Amino acid sequence: MNLFKFLSLWSRFQLLLFIHLSISYPAQSQSAQHIADSLELVLSQHPKKDTTRIDILAWLSIANGSIDPIKAIGDIKEAIAVAKTLKSNRDYGLWVMLGWAYMKIDDYPRSIEAFQEIFKIVPPESIEYATALHFIGMNYKAQGDLDKALSYTKAGHALELKVKAQTGMIDPNSAVGTPWNLGEIYFKKNDPDSALIYGQLAYIELNALDKVWQKEFRTGITTLLGKIYIRKGQKDSAKWYLDEARQSAGSWDNESRIIDVSLSRAKWFIQFGSLDSAMRYAKDAYVQAKKLSHFDLMFQSAGVMRQVAERMQHYEFALKYNDLAMAVKDSMLGVDKIKKTQAMHYDFLLKEQQVESVRTELQLNNKVKLLGLVSVFIGLSGVFLYLNNRRRKKIINQLNEQNKMIEDQKKELSGYLTELKDKQTQLIHAEKMASLGELTAGIAHEIQNPLNFVNNFSEISVELIEELEAAGNSQLKADLLSDIKKNLEKINHHGKRAENIVRSMLEHSQAKPGQKTDTNINALAEEYLKLSYHAIRAKEPRDSANNSFNVNIITELDPAIPPLQVIPADIGRVLINIFNNSFYSMTEKKKKLGVSYFPSLSVQSFIHDKSADIIIKDNGSGIPPAVLSKIFQPFFTTKPTGSGTGLGLSLSYDIITKTHGGSIAVESKEGEYCTFIISLPLS
Repeated sequence: MNLFKFLSLWSRFQLLLFIHLSISYPAQSQSAQHIADSLELVLSQHPKKDTTRIDILAWLSIANGSIDPIKAIGDIKEAIAVAKTLKSNRDYGLWVMLGWAYMKIDDYPRSIEAFQEIFKIVPPESIEYATALHFIGMNYKAQGDLDKALSYTKAGHALELKVKAQTGMIDPNSAVGTPWNLGEIYFKKNDPDSALIYGQLAYIELNALDKVWQKEFRTGITTLLGKIYIRKGQKDSAKWYLDEARQSAGSWDNESRIIDVSLSRAKWFIQFGSLDSAMRYAKDAYVQAKKLSHFDLMFQSAGVMRQVAERMQHYEFALKYNDLAMAVKDSMLGVDKIKKTQAMHYDFLLKEQQVESVRTELQLNNKVKLLGLVSVFIGLSGVFLYLNNRRRKKIINQLNEQNKMIEDQKKELSGYLTELKDKQTQLIHAEKMASLGELTAGIAHEIQNPLNFVNNFSEISVELIEELEAAGNSQLKADLLSDIKKNLEKINHHGKRAENIVRSMLEHSQAKPGQKTDTNINALAEEYLKLSYHAIRAKEPRDSANNSFNVNIITELDPAIPPLQVIPADIGRVLINIFNNSFYSMTEKKKKLGVSYFPSLSVQSFIHDKSADIIIKDNGSGIPPAVLSKIFQPFFTTKPTGSGTGLGLSLSYDIITKTHGGSIAVESKEGEYCTFIISLPLS
């Protein structure tokens, strides 16, 4: 069959199928490049702007999708432009392809705009309209806006059911994909009952499809059902679906879906089975996610490994895996910033392509004009030719200068990206290690106190037992036994103190990283204040009288503050950064003023309007007015060279304002005090 004839047979269903395949099964770069080169040759031999050129561009966009996303977007935009001039019925499929292309580079706003264009060209009560609603819901789900994701996806699902009832028309992708997405959204919203309803609906619809579609969807849907049953505590049902997910996983599934199966099986073994098996599956998931540089799955896998190590009471490994999870999370923050820069870079490249296209068209127009002048005015003086040629050269020179400027900017941007990534990796690692050292010192100092009591009373009890063995008087024996009993009660009391401290730390570390949970903000502040204080006391040398560094700590915490929806680990990081800075400032001032100065730190919390405020004030060295406005800037620090990275307060600012929608401010008078005010929304 002739290739042009084959491409002309493109239907809406084939177009959506190939879009789906291009997303689920990315081509190997060498194979994709070969296909793209072949299609470029076909395109160059077919300059006519007709439906065949639209089809070639659509195929070319799919081929370029895995090797050159910018080129893929340019191809499909050209296809849309040609379709508009022809008023082609291919518009719907082309806008779907453009929306998917933007989703692949995480440009969600433009992806949503592309899918919204579909609303202008299809009937409001059609399967195409419903599919567009579904795709917009997927965009919001990818961004973490679950309420909007649920609203759009449910609207799409309702319309799909209505169209099916009226016409009998069904799209296999929508019939299974929409309830599957609704199940995932409800699962992320921690509503397992609703998630189960839609997950089972997707499973029923799946079994009604032919085997080709079943292979594509089965692994993802059965994995979702397995996770739902784990959360509901139903061991056998969870195992049944996860076993089916493992058996159905194959080369037709994308790798992240297979990793999710391993991660889900690890969680099943944590709750119902062998911890050794759980660790094996979690490690396998981490290794596979690392190969893909899939930071979200790496973060989840490290968190599961930490949880298993804690259950096995391997606290050294638990700390190691927690450290690994925090490092991955820091990398995720860095990747987000790099993606934003890359998005700017994509815009830059698209503009560069537009400039190149304008230059080519302008050169062609000038040549046509030149030939026309020669044929019409061949008898005229060569002056006209000279003037036109000089004008053409001037335009080309201007374009060449613009191209050189664009190339220089591109090189400068590339160098900036490389330098930014290197510095970011080094500084975030240094900040993480500094925070870890402070926390470790505080925990060790906190546990040492009850352990000293246990050791002391144990030694005394041994001496009393020796006296008891030598005693002949029954009254003396009774007194000694009474003393031993009291000592054992003391040992038990302080042992439980140490146990409570460890349990408290474990409960804190077991909170899901990166997920907001109801948190007692007063208890969190007290916990990190205690850890930071013990850390500085353990680190600072004693004075000439062998006294530890002491601070007068005043806490006024409002018990009326309700639990706040926050990420405990992130807010803890903010608090310990500020506490550490305060203690550092007071120790430096103590070294200068000696006994005439007594450090003091106050921590207050109260409800103010619709927020909970935490005020931390110290009487340390304060911050000079000249630098007060810079302290939240990345890489800025008031500490001596080598003593700080300058990232602590910058990351704290991002955590409070961007992640939690709150605010953080500072007030200070040099040499007298420094006050930080943190405001977190109540709901």
